Amino acid sequence: MSKSKSKGTRSLAAAALIGLFAAHAVTAQETKGLPRDSTAHFIYFDTGSHALSAKDEGQIRDVAAMMQSSPTVVATIIGKTDSVGSADFNERLSKRRADAVFGSLVYDNKVAQNRVEVCWTGERLPFMSAADETADLQNRVVAIVVSKATVGHFCGR
Repeated sequence: MSKSKSKGTRSLAAAALIGLFAAHAVTAQETKGLPRDSTAHFIYFDTGSHALSAKDEGQIRDVAAMMQSSPTVVATIIGKTDSVGSADFNERLSKRRADAVFGSLVYDNKVAQNRVEVCWTGERLPFMSAADETADLQNRVVAIVVSKATVGHFCGR
């Protein structure tokens, strides 16, 4: 496969993965369309914030424990924002959110860095159409997708 075709295929896979979260309803769930045996875990944020709460840290600890007990799984971290603020601000904020979750998973909870992939979309590709405050809340999120896929598959790398 040519390099450009491969990159395009990975980009489409990343867009498809991100789009799959539109129907999420619980903190951790089996997600249709993801690789077999995948689960998605969601960390929600206040407007403009990338701070993790004690509850978030506990959820990340649970993901880390699952990953440490199963050395064949990897995690993809996807940072997102609502549409409050400029697109540039939201792009940086979604990166800071994804980096905060990455830091907790890798540095605080000792998951090997080569098993974790990080990407972010800012306000692009929202999980939910931002028609109201509930939708905005759903878009202030980082998704942690744990699967048996290889790192580099979802974020277009």
